[in-house]
Amino acid sequence: MVVSFLVSTLQFLGVFFLVLVVFNLMIVVHELGHFLAARWRGLRVDKFQIWFGKCIWKKTINGVQYGLGTIPAGGFVLLPQMAMEAVEGKIESEEPLPPVSPMDKIIVAFAGPLFSFLLAIFFAVVVWIVKYPESRASNSTTIGFVEADSPAERAGLQPGDVVRTVNGRQVTTFGGMSESIQWEVMSSKDNLLRFEVVRDGKTLVIPVEAPVPKIPDSVKWHQRLFLRPPFRQVGVGPESTPVLVGKVMENSPAAEAGLKEGDQILRLEGKPIYHFYAILQHVSRVKPETVNFQLLRDGKQIEIAVHPRVPEDLGDFPKEPRIGMGEMQEGDPRRPLQFRDNQLKRDTPMALIVKPLKTMYNTLTAVTTPGTGVNAMHLSGAPMIVYIYYKLFKNPDGWRLVLWFSVFLNVNLAIMNLLPIPVLDGGHITMSIYEMVVRRPIPAEIMKVLYSGCALLLFGFMIFIAGFDFRDIFSDVSTQQKKPFRFLETGATP
Repeated sequence: MVVSFLVSTLQFLGVFFLVLVVFNLMIVVHELGHFLAARWRGLRVDKFQIWFGKCIWKKTINGVQYGLGTIPAGGFVLLPQMAMEAVEGKIESEEPLPPVSPMDKIIVAFAGPLFSFLLAIFFAVVVWIVKYPESRASNSTTIGFVEADSPAERAGLQPGDVVRTVNGRQVTTFGGMSESIQWEVMSSKDNLLRFEVVRDGKTLVIPVEAPVPKIPDSVKWHQRLFLRPPFRQVGVGPESTPVLVGKVMENSPAAEAGLKEGDQILRLEGKPIYHFYAILQHVSRVKPETVNFQLLRDGKQIEIAVHPRVPEDLGDFPKEPRIGMGEMQEGDPRRPLQFRDNQLKRDTPMALIVKPLKTMYNTLTAVTTPGTGVNAMHLSGAPMIVYIYYKLFKNPDGWRLVLWFSVFLNVNLAIMNLLPIPVLDGGHITMSIYEMVVRRPIPAEIMKVLYSGCALLLFGFMIFIAGFDFRDIFSDVSTQQKKPFRFLETGATP
């Protein structure tokens, strides 16, 4: 037990160290852009510090204090002529500062996002060389299952329907934030969604009424703290084929009927099956005495009838009939190679850069458009980014996924910093353009109030979003801890 705990702790610390390295690399490269541009344009640089907080190491070289802080998150460059005291600290020297041209300010401010974008291009080239894993189902628009009593079921959508457009907009994937079914449903301004699907070779347009859900009144006020509003959903999931039988519980209905690990389920009650969840839903909803499967085993089609029953000990799980088998998961080494869901994909660096640009545009448009059901509370901050990196590193192909996600994140970092908001680089550029037009700088008193106020609002918003992030992280960790019992959903044990 002690050895296992120590191994788990070392693994956690190792992964967390890698996360800090990657996360800090992106911030330091961004600040390095400001630093190099400032030195090039002759601006005074007081500090270049990696990490925040009190310095645990510092050294002055050619008038610049280089330091390492105590808080392992990012870094900063102190440029007194850029009026960044509100964010990076006060100027220690009282020496008068020579004036800086607006163009020099623009160059220095733009250099940070430029370096972030260049780092994104570097990562994109690496990803293009080594490829990245992608689920086969993510590129499918075929409906795998329809939730019981959902807007989709009431409208008549069926498993096997191939979705072509949603509200006239073409979809190429099921999930994601660009040209996907999920995003078009979430970000729509209309509660009536028009699904164009192909069924049995025929094109149908099916209207689905799906209003934005609200947090139930039964949720108490303290439970609502940092609870993100739910997204609009229609109740469909992507196909996940082939459906392969994983663990079969001993003395279960599945074992007694002769189901074996690796069997491919072709049909359920004579109907094609596109997702394992359809079996769970059928047994739970219909509670049939017999479930008829058509299987593919060793290249031959066979039929097996299973008689579900309620297991003797289900703990806190509902007392419902179960079959006693689990699904063979993607990435399972027992899964035949030709049926592996995760395949290595190669995209061009241009495609890898353009996709996050589209995602950023879609996100900003949805957040600023009333009635979409997507708002600022759905955004994520640094805690969630670190957690995502942590989860990616734990994946067998984690290093590839980290490189792929770093392309997305650096493009986001570049674009977000170019927004014309004081404190951000885009704010500096905007103020400098104003100075060029009117030919006089904004008064220092106004600048101080403006930047201090915006810095307070920005940090307050970051703390606000961090609250939602931490709630989601703790909720996800709690769910992960319960996953060893996932087979109980079908009456099996891990």
